[in-house]
Amino acid sequence: MLSGVYPLSKELGIAVLFILFLFSLGYCFRKDRPVYMKTIPVYTTVNLLSDLLVFLRPKWQVPVYTLYTFFEVIYFSWFLSRIITNKPIRLSILLFDIIFFLMMLLAGLDINPGFYRWLIVIEGAMMSVVSAVYLIEMTVSLRIIKLFENAAFWMAIGILFYFFCLIAINWVYNHYWDEHQFQTANLVYSFNNYALIFSSVCFIKAILCRNNFQ
Repeated sequence: MLSGVYPLSKELGIAVLFILFLFSLGYCFRKDRPVYMKTIPVYTTVNLLSDLLVFLRPKWQVPVYTLYTFFEVIYFSWFLSRIITNKPIRLSILLFDIIFFLMMLLAGLDINPGFYRWLIVIEGAMMSVVSAVYLIEMTVSLRIIKLFENAAFWMAIGILFYFFCLIAINWVYNHYWDEHQFQTANLVYSFNNYALIFSSVCFIKAILCRNNFQ
C-alpha cells in the first residue's frame, strides 16, 4: 500500500503542473503581464520535460534532476531578483549562485545521489530565505494595497512553501535513504510532490491576478 503513495503523488504533481502550463500559455503572454510572468511557461516546460525524461529513462534520474536543479536555481534567482528592490539582497542572490554553481562544477566529475540530495537542501535554504525576505519587504511596503490580489505575492508564497518543504523533506529523506530504508524514504519524498502541487496552485493564482503586478 505504501509503495503506491510515491507514484500517486508524482502523477498528481505532474497533472497539476500540466494544468499550470496550460494556464501560463493562456494568460502569461498578455500585454499587461510583466516579463517575469511571461517566463512561467518556460519554467513549466522544463519541469515537465525533466519529469518525462526520468519517467521514460529512470536511470537518467540523477543527471537529469541535477541539470534541472541548475536550471531551477537560475530561473528562481532571476525571478526573485526581478521583484526584489533591495540591492544588497539582489547582490547576495548573485553571490550565492556563483558559489552554488562552483560547487556543482567541482563535483561534476563525481555526481552521485548523495551529493545531489544534499545539494537541493542547500538550494532550498537559499531560496526560502530570499523569498521570505521579499514577502517581508512586500508587507511593509506602502505600494502594496491589495496583497492577496498581487501576482508577485502569490509567486513568492509558492516559492517559499516549496523550498522550505524541500529542506525538511530531503533532510528526513536522506536519513532514511542512508539507513537503507528505501520504502520509507520514498514515502517521505512523496510529500515533496504535494508541496509542488501547492506551489503550482499558488502560481496559478498568481497568473489569474489582474492588473496588479510588482
